[in-house]
Parts: sequence; C-alpha cells; structure tokens
Amino acid sequence: GPCMIAGVLDAEGRICAVHQTWVDPQPPHGKAQITWQGEEMSAKLVRGSKKGAAIRLCTPEGADTLVMGEGIETTLTAMVAAGVPGAAYWAGIDLGNMGGKARRGEGLRYAGLPDLTDTEAFVPPRWVR
Repeated sequence: GPCMIAGVLDAEGRICAVHQTWVDPQPPHGKAQITWQGEEMSAKLVRGSKKGAAIRLCTPEGADTLVMGEGIETTLTAMVAAGVPGAAYWAGIDLGNMGGKARRGEGLRYAGLPDLTDTEAFVPPRWVR
C-alpha cells in the first residue's frame, strides 16, 4: 500500500538507512494496520543503520538552529508552523536514537536519565548554536 519513504542521513550527510511508514489511504487516514500470516506487523520500518543519524526535512543555507522532533509528522508540524524562522528541521526517528539508551535504575523500568556511555546516539552538528 501507500508508504511514506525518507532517507536517513548520517553526520556526514550520507544516506545510511531508509525510513518507511505505511499509511492508510482510507479516512481518517493515519498509519496502516498491517497483518501478515495472522500476525500484526509494525507500520514503521527502518532499513539500514539509523544510529546517530536523522531525517533532514529542511536545512536552509546558514542555519544555526536545529528543531528536532521524534517523527516526520511531528517535525513537519513544527516546520509548517514556522516557529523558528531560518531553522533546520530534522526528525530523529525515535527517542532512543535521539537521546541514547535509557539509564536503568534499581527496581525501575526507566530512571528518567540518559545513559551517557551510549556514544552512538545523535549528536547535533557543529553549526548549531
């Protein structure tokens, strides 16, 4: 069915993965419900290595500000609202990619803090103020 496809670029601007989200063409639209051999499948798929990379929706010449959302739709919403004129707008794919692994606390599922030993998470480009 219909699919939103975007290139995932690494820090050097090279495509390192492809992000795919299948969409439901019938109202109210949204992500497709996919069933294969009786099993529910995810409507999202990343082929390749996304670690530390991003989907670059818009990077104007001379940008010094980066607005980053988790998904394409969230980031596009901010871009259309034009809240930060001249900013670059990138999607981080998922929270684990944007913030790194979560630090685990004793007896807690999630401690609310990033694991700073995860050196492969997204790092903003040098031009970001």
